[in-house]
This record gives sequence, structure tokens and C-alpha cells, in this order.
Amino acid sequence: MKLKNRRILSVLMAIVMVLTILPFHPSQVRAAATPALDPGTPVRLSETTYQLANAAFGSTGVVKATGGYFTVAVNNGSIAVGTLASGITELTDGIKISGITTDKSSATHRIFNFTSSNTYEDIQAAIQGMTFKQDSEKTQKVTVNVVPGAPLSDGKTSARAYDGRYFVYVARQNSMTFNDAVTTATNNKGHLVEPAANNPAEMLAIASMFNEFKTSFAGMPGWNFISFIGATKTKAPNWDTASNTLTTYVTKNQYTGLEQSNKYKFNGDDYVHLTLLLDTNNTDIRYLGVNNTHGGTSAYKDPGVIVEYNSDFTRDFITETTEVDVLEGSSLKELQLKNEDGSGIDLAPAFDPSQTRYTANVPNDVYNISINPTAQYPEDTEVRVNLNGKEVAVGDWDNLPLEEGKNTVTVGVYDKNGNLLSEYAIEIVREKASTGGRLTSLVPSTGSLNPAFDPERTTYTMSVGKSVYEMQLTPTSLDPNAKIAIRVVDDVYGDDDWQEVASGSLSGNLELNRGSNTIVVRVTDEDGQYREYTVTVYRSYGSSSDNDDDDDKGSNGGGGGGGSTTTPTTPEAPKGNLDVTLNGNDNPFATGTVSTSNGRTVTAVKVDQGKLTDAISQGTGQKLAIHSPNEGDMTVEGLTADTLKQLSDKGASLEISNLLAIYPVPAGKMDLSAVAGQLDNAALSDIAVRIDIKRASEDVIASAKSKAAAEGYELLVDPVDLDLTFSHGGQTVRAGQLNGYAVKYIALPEGVDPNRITTGVVVNPDGSVYHLPTVVTKIGDRYFAQINDLRSSGTYSVIWNPQDFDDVRNHWGKEDVNNIAARLDLKGNGNNTFAPNRSVTRSEFAEIAVLGLGLMRQEASQVNFPDVSSSAWYTNAVAIADEYDIVRGYNDGDFYGDKQITREQAFAIIARAYRLIQSENAAGQDTSVLAQYKDGAEVSNWAKADVAQLIQAGIIQGNGPKMLNPQATITRAEATAMIARMLKTTNLIDK
Repeated sequence: MKLKNRRILSVLMAIVMVLTILPFHPSQVRAAATPALDPGTPVRLSETTYQLANAAFGSTGVVKATGGYFTVAVNNGSIAVGTLASGITELTDGIKISGITTDKSSATHRIFNFTSSNTYEDIQAAIQGMTFKQDSEKTQKVTVNVVPGAPLSDGKTSARAYDGRYFVYVARQNSMTFNDAVTTATNNKGHLVEPAANNPAEMLAIASMFNEFKTSFAGMPGWNFISFIGATKTKAPNWDTASNTLTTYVTKNQYTGLEQSNKYKFNGDDYVHLTLLLDTNNTDIRYLGVNNTHGGTSAYKDPGVIVEYNSDFTRDFITETTEVDVLEGSSLKELQLKNEDGSGIDLAPAFDPSQTRYTANVPNDVYNISINPTAQYPEDTEVRVNLNGKEVAVGDWDNLPLEEGKNTVTVGVYDKNGNLLSEYAIEIVREKASTGGRLTSLVPSTGSLNPAFDPERTTYTMSVGKSVYEMQLTPTSLDPNAKIAIRVVDDVYGDDDWQEVASGSLSGNLELNRGSNTIVVRVTDEDGQYREYTVTVYRSYGSSSDNDDDDDKGSNGGGGGGGSTTTPTTPEAPKGNLDVTLNGNDNPFATGTVSTSNGRTVTAVKVDQGKLTDAISQGTGQKLAIHSPNEGDMTVEGLTADTLKQLSDKGASLEISNLLAIYPVPAGKMDLSAVAGQLDNAALSDIAVRIDIKRASEDVIASAKSKAAAEGYELLVDPVDLDLTFSHGGQTVRAGQLNGYAVKYIALPEGVDPNRITTGVVVNPDGSVYHLPTVVTKIGDRYFAQINDLRSSGTYSVIWNPQDFDDVRNHWGKEDVNNIAARLDLKGNGNNTFAPNRSVTRSEFAEIAVLGLGLMRQEASQVNFPDVSSSAWYTNAVAIADEYDIVRGYNDGDFYGDKQITREQAFAIIARAYRLIQSENAAGQDTSVLAQYKDGAEVSNWAKADVAQLIQAGIIQGNGPKMLNPQATITRAEATAMIARMLKTTNLIDK
């Protein structure tokens, strides 16, 4: 059928996901607030076949300790089953109810049992691996049921849904009197089905779901027994003596009215119960009066009972419906790739509109290609092109830059509402150039390279102390078959011999003279081409009085008879064990002593209050610093709260540091009045301030390492305590949360590659960690993790936790997803998948925001939303987000954490977070920038200022061409992108 204006002949494929899930034990997995299945965007294999390759559960881990079952059914076409995880079995033989086979898996209705060890990921993989075939030009409905509790077995059917209610059919026992029927229903967490007198169509629909079990009623040809119903004149507990003149429902003392309906079948005045009859054609029902012998001593019996599950048993059952439009004629008409010279690039296989997967190969000297996709119906559809996960503007289709190796080009055909109709993928492999012996990393056994290693850079420098007589290097080559050789260039004795080193292995010892040493690393590829990397290592001379020259080649020995004599020079008087400076120059406002306690070096610093006050008063913006060259504990005393106030008032800064960390005192970001209030309102000058930098306790270090091993990340730095306390009158308190982000610097150990840093973290007493926004920076000759934090004190470390989810490798959000997930701000779904297209709930987004901002802590204030229980997994996140005014509830005071968050709600949260970081940037009233977007007027009034602010800050990027889609839900990939852009825009993380 042709439609006007060449409208596309469409087939609506409604994918109805019915997910039935019972709560599981929290020790198994932290479930999402509302376990659900997001079908994702179907992936077309042809015009009539597709897979739900993007389907994803909102929960991970074991489904239920007792197992369960799941079904996948279609109303036309067929389902082909792929690979199943161990423990999942298809019910090819079905089960039996009173000798009748039911729930038998078929091409249109696949049924599977799963065991106590199976996970949501196992079921997700099974669904993703199925291939669905739909009848041509017919609507297809896919119904998925997942029912934890127990696997299907003989005697009880699978749960069947009607109008949000759930029913099962239970086989009769040897005896099935009315009393037996009531007991059977109760034992199965439900009650006998109770028809409404004025709605026989409903009862017919429910009865028809179990029509295969009906048995003929000889007394009424054409009619069949199927089940007792919950209508009786009797009462509990025996249900055998009439106490009413008409039937009442079993579950409530209310007359049924069924005897007055036109579906009632009179069967004598001695009836006490009603049983359900279904006609042979499954088109009509009757309510038949029966006595106490029915189902027992009588010859007439029901084959079983229809049980309706109680509402409290099904309150966590979820029905979720998603509709996806798939249009016939949504394919491309042409798809051509060309080289820069205009010559064509062959696709394999040759282009066919019904084929969606292609490959192509180009030589290394092809740097750019052009693509020219043409839609079959260009007036009704829109074509978009993505290269390696990023959308390419139409004007750039003739200049797609290719990386060496694999490139993925996706061409999507969309309807006018922005819905994806079909997608073509082309994997283009650009041949790699000769590696020329490139290294991917070069790690020294001590110290670090300057600058940080880059495969394209070949010259580096580094410095070591005079006590470092030798070192090793670990080179790793891009080509695993390349040969690596290392030598030290010796200007006195000539070149040292080359020593061969296996890729990724530690070299032999490389001897170092005092002063400058040149180390050459040669990498030779299979073609004989080589590249050399040069590392110039400067070894310190130390004091001229040091008498340890025996390690230097060519030194004059003192043995034998004569020998020369060197007159020693008078060494400089050693500086104190502290570097105390004002604006980089020595200033004696503090002194220190060094001692040893419990195997640790302790530097005790005493500040001279008078000298410090003089230093501060010399002008505004004075820079004061106290540095200890020792790696052990450092304690600074002699400061007062009034000193901190002076620092703040004069815009001065004070840095306390040793080899573990640098602690810039956040004087202007503490509420000193509140501190005084905690200490009986003492005068600021009477409140002593103490600052500590020290390695954390052995117990905390051990716990942190244990947690890291269990969670799969690498702890690069033994945790360091940075503590600032206030004391008066025997009481000691801390300032708590600061009123703005302040930096702290954790030193990276020598030998740690600064490119292998994911983020700084705060370490909890139990060893668990939370992300803190972090930038890697270099100060002097050392690398530090610059941690941005709202805490005045804490225990800090640095981790390495790279992520590379399988299902985002070709997704536009790959970089941000892997970055934010690596920072422990959100988790994947298991099996190394992330489900980037799954929607996010309000509670999930609140947690992502709190973790991303580094606000999460184990003890949160009491939550202010009545509908957020103290046992909810997201209670802490929502309470903290509310504390910082990042999230807000609805007009009725509730938070509705289980609701999917809209894009404008997410925008508002990000805007408030942005203002928490950039406190000087209040939301303005000028919202004219919204006019840049086609749907800018659709932003709710309450959110317009927030959305406008994010557009101006460059944090918002629309959804498609100049579209905000403010009322649409937000996906996990979009959420991570927004968090990442906010943190990068505010310079809290590396860009």
C-alpha cells in the first residue's frame, strides 16, 4: 500500500518486555532500585531478522539462590536460540499437569530454567544471542518473562499475566475438594480466582490462558470443568457447612453476585460452592453450583485450580513496555566509499540494502576517505554517519580521517523524530606502517623519565641520587617480535656491549657514573629497521667530602707506594632539616627536630608565631612554605586558628610538605566561627592548630590493599594521612567539610609511570575507597596526584583502574564511559559490558553525581525525603546530594528515586554541581541561548536558567542536530558524558 508523499510503508514492531522479578538477598548483589530489562535498540540483520543485542538488565549478579525460569515469546515468526550459559536449560520436553504437557519450548515460545548459580548477565547474554524472525509486514510482539523463585517442574505452570495480575495453574491432587482447593491456593502464595459478576469477559480471558487443562462435563455437552473459583456459602476453616444463602468471596466477606449473573448455571438448591466451566471453543464461561462432594467422592472433578498470586507476593513484579518503530524501506539505496583520488573502495560483500555488515581494506598511505550514503526515501528519513564512535557532520563526509588499524564507520537511517530505523556498519582496516621499532613504554627501576614517556619521542632525561650506582630499564615494544638491545655509552672506555632484553622484561644492571650518563635503547623490527631512544641520566655528585669514589671508573686509588694526595675542601655548613621559605627565600619562621618512633622517622615542626605573623604582614599574597626532606611522619604545631584567619585575610598561602605529600592549608575555606563554637566559643588565638602528614596505619594499608585486590584495581601509593585539627581545653575537633574545593598533592613513588594514573581516592577506615577528582601534575622533578577535595582532612591514595567495556568499543561515548567507570563512579553490568543505552533512574544519577564530585562518604546525614528508606542502597548518595542542594524532590516532598530521570532533570543536577565547584557562577536569568535549539522552548520554566548556564559553559551538547530533548530520558552513556564534561570544564580532572 502506497501512502501519500511517498510515505514509507511501515511495520510497527512492539517489543513488550514483561520482567517478573522477586527481591533477592542483598549479599548476592546490590540490585538497581527497580530491577528491569532495557531492550535497547534492535540490531537488524536483514529486513526480517534482528537481534536484541543491546538488551541489558538493570541488575547484576546471581538472580535468586533458588533458581527460576524465563520465557521469550513472539506472536508471529520465530526465535532461534544462540549459545546458553552453563546452568540454563531449554524445556524442550515441557512439563506435565495432570498428564497434559505444557510449557514446552517451541520456535515461537522459548522456555528456559536456570539454576541458583546463574546471573542476570547469563540471561542477558541468552537474550542478546537470540535471532528473531518476523513475518513480512506483520507486527511482532516479543514478551520476556523472568521469574526467580524455582525452576519449572511438573505440577504447576509458568506464571501468566493479565491486566497486571499473575496467575498459575496447579494440578489436582488425589482429592481436590473445595477445602483442598483453598489450601492449595494458599500454599502457592495466592488465592482461588474470584470473578467479578459484571465482568465475565475478564474471567473468560483468564480461563482461556489455561484452556488446555479443561476436562469434559458429561452433564453438559460442550462444556468443561477447569477450576474451583473463590465463591462459597461456607466459611473457614473447613469450608464445608453453608452459613450464607448466597455465595461470598473467600478472601473477603462480600457477596459475589454471581448467582444473579447470566453466566450462572443452576444445578440444584443444595449447592454450596461454585466451579468454573469453559466451553469447548473457549468462547464462553459458566459458574456452576456444586456441593461438598465435588472433587472428592463425586465423579465430577476439576483437573486443577487457577491460583491468583497475592498482591504482596507480586508487588515487586514489573511490567515494562517499550515500542520501537522499524520501517520497511528504511534501508539505504546506495553506499559508496572512495579514496582521496576519487577511486572506489571495494566493500565485502558488495553493497546490498538488506545487508548491514561490511568490511574494507585500504593501504597505509590512504589517510582520508569519502562516503556517500543515499537513503531509499530521503524525504522521510535522515542519514547520520559516525566514525569511531563520533558523529561526523554532513559537510565532512568527503574527508573522513582514518587511523592506522581498524576504523568503524556506522551509517544510521533515522525517521523525522530521531528514531533509529536501521544501521549499517563498515569495518575499515588501514594497513599499519612499519613500526620502525617503536616502544609502547619504557620504565626505569628508579626515578622517572622527563618528560613522561611518549612512543614518538626519543630523548629523555632523569636524575638520581649519588647513592644510585646502577639501574635497570623495562622496555615494551609495539611489535612483540621486535629485538631490543640496551647499552650505556662510556666516554672513557668506549661503548659498552649491547645487552639484549625481552619485551616487557627488566634489563640487566646499567652502571652509572657520577654526573651525566647516556643510555641508548635500540628497537629493531622484523624488516631490520630500528629506532633508538636515548635516556640521559644525571647521577648527583653529593658533597666533595664524601669518600666513596671506588664505584667510579678511572678514579685514583690510594694503594701502592705513592699516589697523589688531594687536599680536602671545607664542606658547607649543612642546612637545617627543614626548608622554610617566604616567597621562595629562606625565612626562619619555623624550626624542626628529627627523631625515630616505632621504626618511623618523625619530623616535629614548631612555628614561631611572632615570626610567622611578621612574614604574613609583609604584604598581600605572601607564599609561605615548610618542607621536610624526610619521607616519614611530619607534625606541625605552633599555629592557631587566628593564624589561619590572618592567612585568609591577607590572601596568603601556607604549604606543608614532605616526600609523601604537599598540604596547602585551606585557611580561607574553613568556617572558623563554627570551629570556635565546637570549642566553647574560645577566642581564635586560644585555639591550637596541628597539621600532620604521615603514612597511614599498617591496618589501614593492609585493608586498602586487600580491597584493591578484591575489586580489581591497583593501589599505587600506600595511603597517606593528611590531618588538620583544632584543640582547646582538652577538646580536639576538625573543620569537616570545606566551603569550596581545595587541592592536596600526593607524591607518586619513583618508578610509577604518570601515564598509568587513573585517579586519587579517599581511603575509608575499612580500606574501601571513593573517587576524588584528580589531575596528574609535575612539581619540580616529581609527579603528583593533584586531588581536588572538599574535606579538610582524610586518608588519601592513588589508583590505576583502566576500563575497556566490550559494548562501548564502537560507541560514541567510549572515552567518557571508560574514564568515569575507571574512577569508580559507576559500575558495568558484568561480563565486561556497560549497557550504554540503558536509561538511568533518579537515584542512579544522584549516585553518579555524588561519586563524580568526590562527595561520597560512609556516614551521611539523615535523608529528608519520606520515600527514601534508610535501607535503600542509594540512601547515602541521595542524602549527600540533598545536603549540597544538588538534587531536589517533587512538590509532594518525595524523591521518586526509582523513576527514570529526564534530561532536563539531569541538566539541573549538573548545573547545581557546576555551581558547587564554581561558586561565583550563579545561574543567570538570560535564557536566550535556548533559542539555538529547535526544542529549546520545551524546557520547563524551572529548568531554563540551569540549562542555559550549562550551554554557556560548554557542558551541554544537544541530542542530535540542535535538539535538547528535555523531556526524554537520559542514557548511561549520556550521563557519563555530562559528568565528564563538567569535571573537565572546571579543571577538576585531566582533559
